[in-house]
Amino acid sequence: EGGSLSPSSSPQVALVDYGAGNLRSVAKALERSGLTVDVTSDPSALRRADAVVLPGVGAFRDARASLAAKGLDDAVLGAIAAGRPYLGLCLGLQLLYDEADEHGATAGFGLLRGRVERFPDRGADGRRLLVPHIGWNEVRWSHSAAAHPMLAALPGRDHYYFVRSY
Repeated sequence: EGGSLSPSSSPQVALVDYGAGNLRSVAKALERSGLTVDVTSDPSALRRADAVVLPGVGAFRDARASLAAKGLDDAVLGAIAAGRPYLGLCLGLQLLYDEADEHGATAGFGLLRGRVERFPDRGADGRRLLVPHIGWNEVRWSHSAAAHPMLAALPGRDHYYFVRSY
């Protein structure tokens, strides 16, 4: 069951290819961070990997169906259950929830309680909101989040680009 590293080896990361996603840019970013990346749609590769990254582009229902058809859903859940690091990017994070309402109710992995819902067209004050939300926004990390090793090298506040409806 994956994951033994020698002190001189870099972690082997399985980047899940479910048929959609920004695989090339994610792979390059992970490699630049010193990781060894295997872009794969092979469930056994996920079982051998030290960590799993599931990027997300597309609709929740389509991604869920593609993952299931390839046996990648069970492999992702197995890696998480084994305690291996998991990074879900956008849809890859949303899939961890109980369900989503995109194109009708679709069950997620059920590891996080809640439902992924589309942003409302109007804010609490009645103003019209632009959905999808596209653009640069300032992100400020809470003190406890900023202490996490994955965020330690990032500034306490910075601007990030978002494209999202959910």
